[in-house]
Formats: sequence, C-alpha cells, structure tokens
Amino acid sequence: MAQYISCCKSWGKYLVRQGYLPNNPAQNLRYPRKEERLVQFMGKKQLNSNKLPEVLPDDEVAHRQRALLECIYGSGMRLAECGTLRWEDVDFEQEMLKIWGKGKKMRMVPITSSAITWLKKYRELLKARGLNANHKNKVFVNLKGEAISLRSIQNDIRTILKQSGWEGQASPHILRHSFATHLLDEGADLMSVKEMLGHSSLSTTQVYTHVTAERLKKAFNLAHPRA
Repeated sequence: MAQYISCCKSWGKYLVRQGYLPNNPAQNLRYPRKEERLVQFMGKKQLNSNKLPEVLPDDEVAHRQRALLECIYGSGMRLAECGTLRWEDVDFEQEMLKIWGKGKKMRMVPITSSAITWLKKYRELLKARGLNANHKNKVFVNLKGEAISLRSIQNDIRTILKQSGWEGQASPHILRHSFATHLLDEGADLMSVKEMLGHSSLSTTQVYTHVTAERLKKAFNLAHPRA
C-alpha cells in the first residue's frame, strides 16, 4: 500500500509539472502506519543450564557452542563482536569483557559467572589439545585452532538452541534480545542496558521496554478481576 501511495504522489507531481493538473490530487494521501514488531526473546527457564544439552569432557565443539551461548547471553554482545573477541579481552578475575563494537568503539561489559566458567573450561580444553590459546589469540576457533567464521558462530548457536528444545528463532541475536529483556524485567535501568548493548541512541534500546510493557499488560489482563 505504501508503495502504491508513493507512486500516486509521484505521478501527481509529474502531472502538475507538465501543466495537466493545477494541483496534486494525491498530495494529502497518508501512508499506512507501520506495525511495530515486538522483539523476540527466550524465557528465563528456557536458558537454565538443565535445559541445555550435556557437554562431554572431551567434546571441543560442544564446549565452544556452550561458551558462545553463555558469552552472548551473559554479556549481550553482537555476533560480529564474538568473532573479534580475544583472550586478552576477557578479565577472568573481575568477570568483565572488553568488547570492540561498531566503529571500533570499545566498551567494558560485565559478564556472568556461568560464562566465565565455560570460557575457562573451553580454554583448558584448547590447551590440552595443543592449540594456542594465549592472550593474543581469538577465543572461538575451529579444530585446527583457526578463528571461526561468523557463519560458524551462527550455526553453533542454532545447533545448541535446537538441541535444547527451542522452537523459535535460533540465532545469536535472540540471545542478545533475551539478555536485554531479562535485565529490564529484573529492574535494570535503561541507560545501563544501553551502555552494555553498545547502542549509540537510547531510542534503540527502548524497543525492549515495549516488550516488557506488553508482558506486564498481558499478566495484568489475565490476573486482575476487573481487567
């Protein structure tokens, strides 16, 4: 519909310029309002450790997949930021990540203890396999010790989420959405979430408040006797 209206407006302007019409009859046509899409996210219970697939002690790929999931959900980092993460960017003692975001902007972000635990396990396994895991090396690598592609990261996340029984969108971004939504659900302030996500504008982060508001309204309508 929007494209049709745009064509009518353009055609009307042309007819006015050519002198066929005194004014544009389509000038006051209004474009339809865009329907706002709510951000998809996973429930907190769906990301509990007992819902995730078991990781065998010597399974390097499974360790990488779990470490990836924990990193993204535990810090809100973007797909591309996972690909550039180096061991020197991980502060195991302070449980912080140095993340290089869009425009090579650096931000320091807290990360969950669970993510730190799985990063340690993954690094120990890499060292046991004789793969170089010093502070200058990329964190997420293949079986040859080479940095994996962004497509491989997407596949890893898709695999572990599907194995956990998740039937919705299985991507790194769904974990980032879940990170932000769960923080706001638990009372985190919008500005702090903005900084952790690396958003340049607060309006970008506000989409997550729409999600939580919708959930609150739904809960209200279901529970209140006069709703």
